[in-house]
Parts: sequence; structure tokens; C-alpha cells
Amino acid sequence: MRRVAVEDPCQPALPAAIASAGLTVIPTPVDCDGIRVDALARSKADAVFLTPAYQFPIGAVMSGERRAAVLAWLQERPRAIAVEDDYDAEYRYDRAPVGALQALQPDRILYEGTTSHPSRSAGANVWLVVPPVLLDSLAALSGDADWGAPQPAVLGPAR
Repeated sequence: MRRVAVEDPCQPALPAAIASAGLTVIPTPVDCDGIRVDALARSKADAVFLTPAYQFPIGAVMSGERRAAVLAWLQERPRAIAVEDDYDAEYRYDRAPVGALQALQPDRILYEGTTSHPSRSAGANVWLVVPPVLLDSLAALSGDADWGAPQPAVLGPAR
């Protein structure tokens, strides 16, 4: 995996973080229904980083049609993965919460989030739900790192 499609606009630090890992960032436009899957399909990306529950900074919630199109994009690319950032999904005052896209294709979507938003404290809790195909690699990577802080919990299927 070398090319990662990223919503455009997105969190300002995200493209630089992906590029620092040696990956090519492909800015992919977003509209009021979420990421433009037609542009994603033309991008030749191997992976996509999404915020379907609450796109930052425009605040769009990915429509059902776009969700289905993202899942079809993954099915057409057997080695592609998606990373779903659950950015602010728990804060819903104007509508019911939407389900995680990851629940619809758990073998192809890495689901991540944090509980740091409410307090903005240094003690953020980060969590990942990892597709089985990535679980061993991610566990080895986090185990090799000596970050001087608690390691993120890596959740996967029961073994």
C-alpha cells in the first residue's frame, strides 16, 4: 500500500502525517454527502482515510448512497483498506447517531477513535478496531515502540 486517498478538506495535520510514513497522499474532494467516490475511484488509491460520521471541517455526514459506494470501492479492490475515524460521532444534537461504516465490512475497515474531545486532557484514550488481516502487524508495531506512555489498545476478533 503506497497511495492513500484523504478527504479534502481534512484535519490539517493528516496529510503530513501520512506523507511522513512514506506514503503518497491523494486529496479527494468532499461534498455535503461525504467523500466523492467517483474521484476516489479515479485516484488509484490503495487505501482511504474517512470521517463518515462527522466530516471535519465541513460537518457532513456520509449519505447511505456514499456509504454503499465506498463499500463497493473496497470490494472492487481486494487489497484496499479504509481507515474510519470516528471523529466526534458521539456528539449528536441534531439527529440520531449513525452506525459505523466498519460494521458493514469489518475485514476491510480499520476503525479508530478517541475519548479526548470532551476534556481536551493529556490523558486521551485512543482505540482501534482492526481487521484480522492487519492485527498481527499492528500489534507488533505497537509492541516495538517505546513511547514512554501507555500503548493504545488494539482490539480485534477473539482468537
